[in-house]
Amino acid sequence: MAEWIPDAAQPTWRIVENPNMQKFEGEEKFCIDIKVNSPSYVYAFCKQSSGALALMYPMKPENDQMQDKEAAISVGTAEITDKSKPNFQAFTFDNRSGTERFILMASGQKAKFLSDTALFDEFSKRALDLLSADDYVDGVETTVDVLGQKFFDDPAKAKSRVGLGGLMGDSVYLKLIELSHEPKAAGK
Repeated sequence: MAEWIPDAAQPTWRIVENPNMQKFEGEEKFCIDIKVNSPSYVYAFCKQSSGALALMYPMKPENDQMQDKEAAISVGTAEITDKSKPNFQAFTFDNRSGTERFILMASGQKAKFLSDTALFDEFSKRALDLLSADDYVDGVETTVDVLGQKFFDDPAKAKSRVGLGGLMGDSVYLKLIELSHEPKAAGK
């Protein structure tokens, strides 16, 4: 995660390696940087402390493509990707206590979230169930069948193996990032 440092002379970002273990204050800005380890489709949902759920990446059909190995994606950048620019936009905490939950998914299969938003809630519940049943802090690897074939464009392709290693065929990787925040204390 990259966190905006507002009081710096130049726009500055601080990299937070394990944001799940920290509490953020006030109306801090942030984005989530994802680096793809193997060719895969990438999806990011945000379940806000209010309970609202939204697909944060991809937001446009042209971005719903197989990402190359080593691709870098910034979730929450409103498509202005140069973080040194003053007009750069990012997520902003709402200066109230709560926890924002980001569900990240990488898969060798294309999901149908952009064409069927009715799947959001069911996907969120299923992904959180799988993530809560595993103590592995770096996420969990599952399959199209276990997560649910209904979430994917062509689940019949899930049985294919197209490369050496990586997320191919029916592999699905899930990760949960929970960002806790509270109001900024007076005088800080």
